[in-house]
Amino acid sequence: MLGGIGITRFPGRSLSLAMICFILLTLSPAYSAEIDHIRAALKATDAQWVAEENPISILPPEVRAKRLGSLGPRREISKTGLQSFEPPVEASLPSSFDWRNYNGGNFVTPVRNQGHCGSCWAFATTAALESKALITFNWPGNKLNLSEQILLSCSGAGDCQVGGYIDDASDFLRDTGINLETCYGYKATDGNCGSACATWQSRPYRINGWSWVAYGSAPTQTALKNAIYTNGPVVVSLNVYTDFYFYHSGVYHCSWGAYEGGHAVLVVGWDDSTGAFIVKNSWAPRWGESGYFRIGYGELTSAYTQFANWAISFGDVDIVSVTLRQPDGGESAHSGSTYSIQWEAPPDSEEFSLFYSLNNGSTWKPIASGVSGTSYPWEVPIAASNQTKCRVKVQDFVGGKKISEDKSFSNFTIEVVKLTSPDGGESLTCGDPFPITWETNGTQTTVAAVKLFYSINAGHTWIQIPAVITGNPGGYSWTVPDLKDTQSQCRVKVLLTDAKGKSIGSDLSDGDLTIHP
Repeated sequence: MLGGIGITRFPGRSLSLAMICFILLTLSPAYSAEIDHIRAALKATDAQWVAEENPISILPPEVRAKRLGSLGPRREISKTGLQSFEPPVEASLPSSFDWRNYNGGNFVTPVRNQGHCGSCWAFATTAALESKALITFNWPGNKLNLSEQILLSCSGAGDCQVGGYIDDASDFLRDTGINLETCYGYKATDGNCGSACATWQSRPYRINGWSWVAYGSAPTQTALKNAIYTNGPVVVSLNVYTDFYFYHSGVYHCSWGAYEGGHAVLVVGWDDSTGAFIVKNSWAPRWGESGYFRIGYGELTSAYTQFANWAISFGDVDIVSVTLRQPDGGESAHSGSTYSIQWEAPPDSEEFSLFYSLNNGSTWKPIASGVSGTSYPWEVPIAASNQTKCRVKVQDFVGGKKISEDKSFSNFTIEVVKLTSPDGGESLTCGDPFPITWETNGTQTTVAAVKLFYSINAGHTWIQIPAVITGNPGGYSWTVPDLKDTQSQCRVKVLLTDAKGKSIGSDLSDGDLTIHP
């Protein structure tokens, strides 16, 4: 895993024999002095990054070397049965991109800590699998935590002492897969595959394929960006020199030190304004920029770091959990109607149970059990009034045992009545007629009368519209009231009542409207 003593370098400058001798003499085992050498080199080369002591740099050299461990690849590319990564017709790439903030969602799991074990190859590929699962299933913010220990103990792709191969690890994630961290927690030792939970292979997280982005020589900036943009975070290796242990912030460029070994990490994005890729490490959040580092585009062609000379892009993740697709939040289901609940499920699922909640999932009521297929025509219950905190839950079963479940991501509404006009954004004039309209769905009792109200303070208080509306005509021509000043936070509300005057459903404008004098 470790290389021989390297030569300190200063980019753009050649080293004389006298300088080389001086450098070799100053490479003292007293690692506490290294920070001074690094800072001097950074100053001399106008480097744009900051070096500081941290929990990794203060370790003895022989201990911190255990944080490395990327080898290989073990096989020639011609023997893998895979083609080099061929990016699509060049995408219109943005000037910056980060999977931690894609369309407002985070598709990268938290930074882990590999400890004193050469398992970076397992952590980088597991991190890629986690991100790819979040992307495949549209799980932004999901704290999915998969077991690096299963990969370390069961794959044969490497160990703690020597390190491992990202291609062999990727093969294992494609052909076998791994399970949750709770199935086999990380030990920072080689461990034993027999210590994993007995069911870890019954429903693993597994990719459907992988491809090389680079094999033995660095890709172009565009090729690496295309792979990140189109497929997700990319596993890469880099050669680590001593100064990398001391990275604190900024855009890293190798500036000082001996060659320490190979390291596997995950590239999650880039930023053209700083000329850098954004990379997730596995040395805990206290190292670098909360566990990340930025590395300059120029390191792609560096003879030293050889950043991304080996780079792998993952395909989609197989479904391992039942996934509810509809209703998933924001929808409206009509009271008393038939609504199609839809979900996706792993191929070994045998049957499903369905539930609904009217209180944001605090309690659940059964819909059906023993369901086959991936959709169900739900007879929506007739509600006493509009229900805005509804959710649905689906569970899948194999051999009569519940394996997984999923529920609506956010609330949907069961509508008894829907105010259709005015619904927000309209501009009304005092004294003019304006049509108030509404639609009624299933009600528990017959609608005997309708009451209408308006508000000029976004619904904090309501003023009843003086109208006698018997039955349920679905519309009323309202004469907009006279107001002294323009009011921009107005709303309208419709209230259905039964023969006893009891409310059986109400709805109000979804947004504010404006009334002008």
